Amino acid sequence: MAEATKKVNVKDATAKTTATTTATTAKATTTSTATAAKKTTTAKKAATAKKATTAKKATTAKKTAAKKTTAKKTTAKKSTAKKEAAEKAYIQFAGKEFETDTVIKMCKDNFKSENKRKTVDEIRVYVNVDDSAAYYVVKSGKDLIEGKVVL
Repeated sequence: MAEATKKVNVKDATAKTTATTTATTAKATTTSTATAAKKTTTAKKAATAKKATTAKKATTAKKTAAKKTTAKKTTAKKSTAKKEAAEKAYIQFAGKEFETDTVIKMCKDNFKSENKRKTVDEIRVYVNVDDSAAYYVVKSGKDLIEGKVVL
């Protein structure tokens, strides 16, 4: 019987070792699975973050490109703009000289002093050197108002 007891003890020891090994393996597998799941989740989050960053960069790049294109168009318009030549016209008679802009301004001022509530929509000025005067016709709304300025 002593031999039988020894065999049982060896079997029990083997069973305990096997159970312990199985339990350890199960824990390791569970830990490995949890770690793998964490790594997968982390990888997914990283991929999502990477996609978001890439999308932000692409959007920023598009905006920057649009701004550069707009800036180039504006620059092109400025460089093709021509300078306007200075234009002045003078009226000379009887030893006198008047710039046309000054004559028009004199006619507008005369109109405004006589018609305080009316506005100048359109003005036509006629200079008569024989009379030494400028005649004007002002369109104010539907009215046509005539006047005279002595030069």
